[in-house]
Amino acid sequence: MARPITFLAGAAFIAAALGTTAMAQGVPQTLSLSKIDPSSQATGYRVSKVVGSAVVNGANEAVGTIDDLIITPDASVPFAVLSVGGFLGVGTKYVIVPYSSLVVHDKAIVFGAATKEALASLPDVSVANNGERTSKVVGASVVNGANETVGTVDDLIVTPNEKVPFAVLSVGGFLGLGTKYVVVPYDALKLSGKDVVFHDATKESLKSLPEFTYSN
Repeated sequence: MARPITFLAGAAFIAAALGTTAMAQGVPQTLSLSKIDPSSQATGYRVSKVVGSAVVNGANEAVGTIDDLIITPDASVPFAVLSVGGFLGVGTKYVIVPYSSLVVHDKAIVFGAATKEALASLPDVSVANNGERTSKVVGASVVNGANETVGTVDDLIVTPNEKVPFAVLSVGGFLGLGTKYVVVPYDALKLSGKDVVFHDATKESLKSLPEFTYSN
């Protein structure tokens, strides 16, 4: 389902090139990231709101954009893919940085030590097999062990400790009417081709879960 990618630059190389100290000063007020608390069990951010957000450094200079996050089989998010440089998609370069080097605020994502030049000097991302793109997981159909479609992955929740404990599924409804959102443990889901498998789920069992409401 998700196109795997390789990390041509290791975390040690990236740390040496860019540093990993993020600064919170001078945060712009232009972005809106939805901070949520599913069932009061964990606080985190919606992956769909993190992806696409601008990244600024400690001097409040825009240095790139979050193109994607990488999720590993153990539900960790070790890396973010940033797009840097270019114009209207022409000349854009995609690089990876440790997700832990980013500070996610309600209004911005800060990579304190980064500059456009330092990011542009990192190796380009290439195809391989070390992780899955979260943007390919979000929006995927969820099927059960009988290959019945039981819902859709509406979003993932990433916490400050770089984990994805929960997935938000949309179930039921038609054209957005009557749709219910529920939270399930991410480790109950398995990736298979273009689908996400929730082996023992049924539409009825998912609909019976408490309804989840996004904060915005």
